[in-house]
Amino acid sequence: MAETAKVYPIEASRASGSEATGFTRVPNQMADILCRVELSGRQYRVLMAIIRKLLGFNKTTDWLAPAQIADQIGYSGDLTNIRADMRELERRNIISRTGKSITINTRYGQWEQTANRSKSIRKEIDINPPETDRNRSAHRSKSIRQQIETNPKTDRNQHPQKKDNYSKDTITKNKAPDLSVVPEWLSLKTVEEFIDHRKSIKKPLTQKALTLLIGKLDSFRSEGHDPIVCLEESIMNGWQGVFRPKGGATAKQRRRFDQSNYEQGLEGFEDA
Repeated sequence: MAETAKVYPIEASRASGSEATGFTRVPNQMADILCRVELSGRQYRVLMAIIRKLLGFNKTTDWLAPAQIADQIGYSGDLTNIRADMRELERRNIISRTGKSITINTRYGQWEQTANRSKSIRKEIDINPPETDRNRSAHRSKSIRQQIETNPKTDRNQHPQKKDNYSKDTITKNKAPDLSVVPEWLSLKTVEEFIDHRKSIKKPLTQKALTLLIGKLDSFRSEGHDPIVCLEESIMNGWQGVFRPKGGATAKQRRRFDQSNYEQGLEGFEDA
């Protein structure tokens, strides 16, 4: 005598407290279409997880988050892939979503088969062939020929000139500084010579740099140094900046020496 399968009633499995011995009742029509529908491996697992979460708990709809689905199928990757699989199932009318609630579409005739979708894609490719490298080259050559025929003087290798990318800093560097800020105690001619010197060493003087230069020369002047001498030394040595003169008397010391009594300096040398 053949041994028959033993059926466990759902009520008994609930009473035992073991969820693993329960049942997920799948309608025969759904089981039949699940045998025929073409899905990727992960999409099929996502769909089975949704069926388990809904039909396994006698629900027609429920709020299912992608993290729940990933945990159900043992997926530890990026949840973006799970969301993409759920969107694909929704696009193919296998499931429907209202907010975060998911429902399985029981109108199985509306489920879109991969074979039909591939057929429609092939039709679309036949109507609009994809743009290949050869098509792009032919289109570009045709455009060049049309341009040459329209304007015979156009050079085949001529390219449109790029718009100069002038920035605020570029304009500031190319613009000559305003010399009206040069004070009276500073020689305008020497400043112009220093500006020309900076241009010659490819370090043009900006308006801000001129203001800082005048401030620095003023501090040297307050210490008794001649600002013109500072500028001339920078020009002579090819320096970019200005510095205090090394060694020698300051301008104040030289003026005091000029005003001194030279006769006192000749004492002891009369009979020499």
